[in-house]
Amino acid sequence: MGQPGSIFISYRRSDSITEAGRIYDRLVEAFGAEQIFKDVDNIPYGADFVEYLDQAVSQCDVLLPLIGSTWLSTTDAQGERRLNDPNDFVRIEIESALKRDILVVPILLNGAVMPGPSDLKGDLQVLARRNAAQVRHDPDFHSDMRRLISKLEEYFVSRGLAAAPSPRGVAPLAASTPETKSNNAVLMPAGLSFLGGLMAILLGGAPIDYGIGILLFAAGGILFAKQTWAWGVAVAMQAVVTVICGLEAYSSAFDDAGAFDPTETTLALAIIPLIALMTLGVLLLPGIRRGFR
Repeated sequence: MGQPGSIFISYRRSDSITEAGRIYDRLVEAFGAEQIFKDVDNIPYGADFVEYLDQAVSQCDVLLPLIGSTWLSTTDAQGERRLNDPNDFVRIEIESALKRDILVVPILLNGAVMPGPSDLKGDLQVLARRNAAQVRHDPDFHSDMRRLISKLEEYFVSRGLAAAPSPRGVAPLAASTPETKSNNAVLMPAGLSFLGGLMAILLGGAPIDYGIGILLFAAGGILFAKQTWAWGVAVAMQAVVTVICGLEAYSSAFDDAGAFDPTETTLALAIIPLIALMTLGVLLLPGIRRGFR
């Protein structure tokens, strides 16, 4: 505890224990285990929870309350809302941070909404005015965590706090440069797109074939750019090529009398939408999609 850039994860086990574990692991990867506090791993046996949590929060620089769908409504054995209890551990953690002017960033999990002032009691009402971040299910989890980590690192820098080096030599994700973003996942769909474009230009004889070739080359270049919008634009381009070139190949397979008579041109044209369709399938894989977000 107390190292520069330390983060306290506040959560209710009945509400968000699974999400807390994933978020903890991701923050440890970015900042180091010594800087992340999560009660289930750190509270000593026999310690007074109230005193220990208050002291622990006081030594942190950021508190992240994880707010799931039942965070506000969870009740105790008597049917009373747990947040209404001044001795509720989650309430103690958040109020301890608020009264010390520690940065409190509510994390809304999987579509949860921010509670209003009327939903909260006592000093906890101030939480309703804090700007929240979202962390959603896959495939959005990693992009949401990258955004959160980036903002935390910016805050640490602004306060003159040094974040711990990432373990295993992994650079913090906030330093998002084109080199950081690129990975081998983009090579397959971009390469297929370039291959389809090359075949369209070499095998085609009509202006539309050259247009399709240029479109596929452009899609491959967009994929290599690896921007957040690249995935959607490339998917649209591949879909257009699949439809247009597929229809062109289909129409060329029939003679003037309407009889089915495939030619070498037909077979060549059929390869291009097939490559575009393969590229589209690769782009729709969850792992590829997450790499662009």
